[in-house]
Amino acid sequence: MAFDLRQELRLSQQLVMTPQLQLAIKLLQMCKLELADKIQQEMTENPFLEEAQEAEKETSEEGEGSTIERVDSELEMFTNVKEGTRLEWKDYIAQSSNESYIPFDESEERGSFEAVVTKSTSLADHLMWQLHMSGFTGEEQEIGELIIGNLNQDGYLQPSLAEIAKVYLFGEGREEGGGNGTHLTHLNWIKLLSVLQRAEKVLQRIQEFDPLGVASRSLEECLLVQIRFLYDERDLLEKMVRFHLSDLERKKYQAIASALNARMEEVVETAKVIAHLEPKPGRPFSDQEIVEILKKQGLTIARRTIAKYREMLGILPSSRRKKFY
Repeated sequence: MAFDLRQELRLSQQLVMTPQLQLAIKLLQMCKLELADKIQQEMTENPFLEEAQEAEKETSEEGEGSTIERVDSELEMFTNVKEGTRLEWKDYIAQSSNESYIPFDESEERGSFEAVVTKSTSLADHLMWQLHMSGFTGEEQEIGELIIGNLNQDGYLQPSLAEIAKVYLFGEGREEGGGNGTHLTHLNWIKLLSVLQRAEKVLQRIQEFDPLGVASRSLEECLLVQIRFLYDERDLLEKMVRFHLSDLERKKYQAIASALNARMEEVVETAKVIAHLEPKPGRPFSDQEIVEILKKQGLTIARRTIAKYREMLGILPSSRRKKFY
């Protein structure tokens, strides 16, 4: 006969009577004489029991009354269960001595756990977090916040860096010395040039944040930042982006090869590399897009989980997978 070991998980509901409730049921069924005999028998068998004094009885009247009421309530609930009626567990627990119980309203509508704890992160929030973790000085952080606050939906810097420097130095909507900048004093020009120099350094560091190439002022600058950060051999890559971006869009590889004195095969392979760079670093990550698509289909998966599986499968992030537009 063969024996096997199995592990099973079962969920069942049952009513368990406490020893106090069992004793109360027995005592309540007795008459006064039977109850007196029972008390005398217990005192005879148990030497630790003593008869209560009259004074103690008077002071404990209120406590005994509440105890009897609680026992009667428990008996009534038990009777209802025997008769097949529905037992209100919330009422039973609320009347018990467990003070840590917190009532829960079943009719209250509650959202899913993911809807409560998850929050989609915007591009500005993502960049601000990196800005505050990068060891900038207080002045550099203020300049960086102005840069991040003036990015468009594609992640490009809309105003010029000079305008950013003026807003930082004089405040938005006014310029000390008046006018459109032509009446700036010599001292203010020196201050503006100093701020502009610091803003250029802050901008270069922000462009190396994730997503790479964000806060660029043109498509050419965006692609060059990614090339400098990702590739060691980049001479041909930089030349094609700097001088032949329009030819790349029209796939005029022969003209590029002739102008740069390069082989056709090298130009084609370099064009493939450029095609995998991200021209719009501000667009949502593909991992987040997958989360939204799955959510519409009734599947809730965190973006970090998708990114984890992507890394396990050796799939590159979206900044290196999307095609050049």
